[in-house]
Amino acid sequence: MSVIDDIYNGAYYPAELVKPDSDAFREHLQKAETLSGRLARALDEEQNGILDEFKEESAIVTDLYNLEFYRAGVKFGIRLLLEALDVWVRLPDIHK
Repeated sequence: MSVIDDIYNGAYYPAELVKPDSDAFREHLQKAETLSGRLARALDEEQNGILDEFKEESAIVTDLYNLEFYRAGVKFGIRLLLEALDVWVRLPDIHK
């Protein structure tokens, strides 16, 4: 089966395969979790509700931002492949 078929059939999830595994990532993740816990303990119930809503919206914004990076990366990869294979097709300018 091809990668295209796998993606279409839901067998391939690039976002789930890419996980940061650097010391810097783990360090900052731990700091963020510690700060989140400290903040949650310092806030009352209503304020924690607002914080939870903020976290949810922030996660959505981050996901949408990452989607645009993913799209740009796929387009760049395809353009790079076409150029490497000397496919002479007039491609639209991506800088517009």
